[in-house]
Amino acid sequence: MVTIPKAILDANNLNWNPKDDVYILFKEIDGQAGLFLFKKEDIEKSKK
Repeated sequence: MVTIPKAILDANNLNWNPKDDVYILFKEIDGQAGLFLFKKEDIEKSKK
């Protein structure tokens, strides 16, 4: 389990609840490392 500070969620206008399934992806793009957070329901919406 990973704890995401509420300040990060608030700063990014992420309306996530403590029980939401959140995926974390570490990826390097053009030599820059990034951390991406997304919810399972966001994946399901993008498949439609």
